[in-house]
Amino acid sequence: MDFPISPFDGSAQLATRALPDMPQGSELRTPEDVERAAQMFEKLFAGLLVKEMRSTLGNGFFGQGPGSDVFGGWLDEHMGNALCAGRGLGVAEFVRQEMMQKTAPALPQPFNQTE
Repeated sequence: MDFPISPFDGSAQLATRALPDMPQGSELRTPEDVERAAQMFEKLFAGLLVKEMRSTLGNGFFGQGPGSDVFGGWLDEHMGNALCAGRGLGVAEFVRQEMMQKTAPALPQPFNQTE
């Protein structure tokens, strides 16, 4: 199932604001980078989830007037962030575990003194 991102709805704004700051492949140098990427992914996912749910409302909260797509995008982003506050959705934890398994050999290992 393909969900295209239209430049005329809030999802394009949500994705373009989140993705440039998200660490990419070779930028995942520390566990903190992995955690940050997982948290950002969860926020993006939650925002897109809110957008899809809001699309079932017909005219939605802001009607069809000028700027309604921008306000809808802001609502999606802020509701998504609110969903991820606290315990979140659990997506970040799953993503973090998967990313740590895939990048563990490349990440610096903590220094352990055994003596």
